[in-house]
Amino acid sequence: MLASTYLADERGAVTVDFTVLTAATVGLGIAAYGVVSGGLGDLTGDIDATLRGYLGGGREMLALDFAGGLGPFTGGTVRNVPGFGEMLLLDGTNNRGGIGTEATLALDPNSDYAVISFDLAFVDSWDNETGYVFLNGQAVALGTFTHMNHPQLRTGDVPPAMQDLGIVSVDFGEAEQLRGGYFTGSGGAAWSDYRQPVSMVVRTNGASEMKLGFGTNLSSSYTDESLGIDNLSVISTDTAP
Repeated sequence: MLASTYLADERGAVTVDFTVLTAATVGLGIAAYGVVSGGLGDLTGDIDATLRGYLGGGREMLALDFAGGLGPFTGGTVRNVPGFGEMLLLDGTNNRGGIGTEATLALDPNSDYAVISFDLAFVDSWDNETGYVFLNGQAVALGTFTHMNHPQLRTGDVPPAMQDLGIVSVDFGEAEQLRGGYFTGSGGAAWSDYRQPVSMVVRTNGASEMKLGFGTNLSSSYTDESLGIDNLSVISTDTAP
C-alpha cells in the first residue's frame, strides 16, 4: 500500500495498524529507557565508586595550597618562601606561644571522622623553639626544632622533634630536608630546613565545623625564623583510616 493511500484510508484495518504501530513504538521507547537509565545508573555508580576510592571512602571538604591567599584563615601572612614556594607563614609577631592563625573548617555532619592533613615547614634559625597545632583552641600536637649550625646549641633536633599530645590521633610522615628561607646571616646557606607532613584523624560527633589553628613561640621576624603551613586537606569520612 502506498503511503498516501495508507494515510487516506478510513477502514478499520488502518486503525488497527495504527494501534499496533503505536504500541510497538511505545514498547521500543520503554525498552530504550530501560537500557539508557540502567547505563546511566551504572555510570553514576562507577563515578561515585571511583571518587570514594580516591578519597578513601570520604568527601573532600577543603584543599588549600595558599597560592591564592589565606583562604579561610585569619592571622599570619602568605609569602613565597625561597625553597618552599607560597605558604602561610608565622613568626615572632604572631602571638608567641598562642594561636597565630586560625580557620573554621566545614565538615560533613553525617560523617563520623575528619582527616586533616598539612605540611609544617621549619624555616631558618630555630633555636629549640616550637610550633603548635590547635583544634578548637586546644593544642593537640607540636614540633620542636633547632637548626644544625646554631652557635650555642650545636646539636639540634634534625629533623624536627614532633609530639602527639594525646588529644586526637596524629601521624607524622617522613620529614623532607630542604634549603631555603630568608635568613642571610653568616653560614645561613649551609643550614637545613625541613618540611614535615602531619595527618590527624578526629572523631567529629556530628559537628558541622571545627577550628584549626597554628602558633609558635618564635621570637624573631620571618627574615630570621618562621613556621610555614602548606598543602592543607580536609576529608570527611565514615571510617577512620
